[in-house]
Amino acid sequence: MPAPTSTLIPTLHIAPPAEWPEGQLPTSAPGTRVNVFADNLDHPRWLYMLPNGDVLVAETNAPPNGIGGLKGWIMGIIMSRAVAAAPSANRITLLRDTDLALKGAC
Repeated sequence: MPAPTSTLIPTLHIAPPAEWPEGQLPTSAPGTRVNVFADNLDHPRWLYMLPNGDVLVAETNAPPNGIGGLKGWIMGIIMSRAVAAAPSANRITLLRDTDLALKGAC
C-alpha cells in the first residue's frame, strides 16, 4: 500500500450508489446465494441480527442541518453525491423471516 499523504483537504472517493436492475440480484460468492429479504427501505445503514434470527435495520440519512460555513457547504456536496441529502427516516425497522425454511441459513 502507498504511504498516507497529508493534505489540507482530504481526498474522498465516494462510491456512487446503484440500485439492482429490476428482477436481478447481485452476484454472490461461489457456494452462496442472494435473496431479497426486504425492499423499499429508506436509506438502510446498519443491520443487527438478533439471536432469534430477526434483523434490525437502522434507516437513517443525512445528519440534521446546523453545520454552517465552509465545512457545512463541503459536507452538503459530499452528502448529495452519496445521495444522502434527503430527510432522514430516523427509525429502526424489525425484519422477521416468515419463511421458516430460511431460519438459521444466515
